[in-house]
Amino acid sequence: MTAQHLLDVAWLLPVIPAFGAVVLLLFGSRIGEPQAGWFATAMIGLAFVGSVILFFALRSLPASQRSTVSDGFTWIQAGSLRVDFR
Repeated sequence: MTAQHLLDVAWLLPVIPAFGAVVLLLFGSRIGEPQAGWFATAMIGLAFVGSVILFFALRSLPASQRSTVSDGFTWIQAGSLRVDFR
């Protein structure tokens, strides 16, 4: 997987811990105390490893290609004021 492709899945980095939090919120008491802690640690660790991999992949790109802007949607638009969610 190239560095440019890794930028396309960078949105997963905040989603992984959020997914873990939702799973623990819904099923944490059923999972049990030590397993829930290990699951939470694994989710945070997975996001950390992903960010380290993404960091080094970005460093391999030329400086002009290290940034990306994704247009989400227009949040507020009133007259000439426009606030985009990116």
